[in-house]
Amino acid sequence: MFNFSEWVVSGIINGYKTGEMSFAKTTELTANYLVKGIITPEQADRVCAECPSPIEVMETEAEV
Repeated sequence: MFNFSEWVVSGIINGYKTGEMSFAKTTELTANYLVKGIITPEQADRVCAECPSPIEVMETEAEV
């Protein structure tokens, strides 16, 4: 049987990993689906674990 919530979670994760979705969009979609009850908190945790936040390297004044 088709599991809609797993399909949504897989789509979010794959979209982030392939670069089709930004981290911000991934977070937005995950939060929206969680609030609507479409995905569970455990599934949201899975998205968070598989879609790490990109790390931005900032230059300090000493480096410039």
